[in-house]
Amino acid sequence: NCNKCHIACEDTSHQCIDIVTDEMTGKERLVVREEDCVGCNLCSIVCPVEGTIEMVEIPSDQPPLSWNQRQAALAADRSCEAAQE
Repeated sequence: NCNKCHIACEDTSHQCIDIVTDEMTGKERLVVREEDCVGCNLCSIVCPVEGTIEMVEIPSDQPPLSWNQRQAALAADRSCEAAQE
């Protein structure tokens, strides 16, 4: 639980790894929001424990997007939702 993956993800603007506290034990653990992960592999690169993080391709009907393109698409979706309200 060195949190290097979380720090790397936070520092690179992807911010898709959350620190979650287990209600039963009170221990913190890291959870990847897969829908926000861009697959940059940085978490795996900085992890000191080999094999802890496994990058898996997730099939998608969406075209590949750069980070800026994804952010623009998400902003457009939020604008459409706000306009419908």
